[in-house]
Amino acid sequence: AFNNMGLAYKITGDLEAAIQNYIEAIRLKKDFAEPHNNLGVVYQEKGELSAAISSFERAIALIPDYGEALVNMGVALQSIGELHRSILFFEKALADKKQAQKTKDSTKGFLLKSLFALGEKERLLKELNNLLSSGGKDAMIGSFCSRAKSNYGFQVKNPFCEYPLNYVVKTTLSKSYDFEKLFRKPALSIFQGSEVSKKYQSLLINAEQTSGNILAGGSYFSDEARGAIHQEIENYRKQFESSGEGLITSWPDKYEINGWLVRYKNGGSVSPHIHEAGWLSGSIYINVPKSNGLNDGNLFVSLDEREYEPTENANFGKVIDVQTGVLCLFPASLHHCTIPFNSSEDRIVLAFDVIPN
Repeated sequence: AFNNMGLAYKITGDLEAAIQNYIEAIRLKKDFAEPHNNLGVVYQEKGELSAAISSFERAIALIPDYGEALVNMGVALQSIGELHRSILFFEKALADKKQAQKTKDSTKGFLLKSLFALGEKERLLKELNNLLSSGGKDAMIGSFCSRAKSNYGFQVKNPFCEYPLNYVVKTTLSKSYDFEKLFRKPALSIFQGSEVSKKYQSLLINAEQTSGNILAGGSYFSDEARGAIHQEIENYRKQFESSGEGLITSWPDKYEINGWLVRYKNGGSVSPHIHEAGWLSGSIYINVPKSNGLNDGNLFVSLDEREYEPTENANFGKVIDVQTGVLCLFPASLHHCTIPFNSSEDRIVLAFDVIPN
């Protein structure tokens, strides 16, 4: 019961309550591996990586082939730069023949991330080829196809999205919905309250991010707001239904939407990244200060992890001009970042991912 309560509190963003429930679950049954793993996930979200790694170690000590804990351990080691060690844990997780194919593909994606960071070109291309041969088709695979082509000249058809920059869509929500009621007021109220914990995010500069899923049912945004997001996602799918891209032809039958808020202060930005678990990514612009310079505070999407450069983006990225009330949708395989801005006014974004179930 306490483990399940911890999971519920984590979803709502109350990380301290989640921690207390996981600790109680462990106190009542010390050989119960799952709350050790779940506790590690929460510590990782708080940026307490040493505590996270210790929790994953305890979970693995109880169940040595605990796949989820092995992958979480690998990801935690990745985040502190211990890439060679992370590979060992990903390999051990992949050795489990009972692992579902979807889980196996995502684990291989994390393995590719470590190999790419280490510059191990030959093994990276070998593992990527193996993934493609097995029919792998998700945002992580799509991203590495783009990066391998950009960095190593690796020519292969991208099974997820061959031309992802052509699938970036900008919509003005404030033309079709009561934006103030559905999105702006609830978002601002979250930052004014103290119920939602902040998530550690190393990619952010002078900014903060909420934890949990603020778009979960019964949370901070209404059913009407969630319905509007679902409608825009369906409009996106229909717009490109004849494209032939895997992004559309393999569109998930069932999915959930995971959302969070980011508030940027003066000079704030986020480094280029992708959302590994996503299929489609989105950003709703709750508040965008008036621009004081070229592309200040705009969204930059790109084929690889290169930073935005004002004069060198044409071949691998594009700038999306955003304003308050705008929604941007794009394949989750695209790297994206926020260009730094200068303003005394906060820049607030509701970001979300479509995550296949």
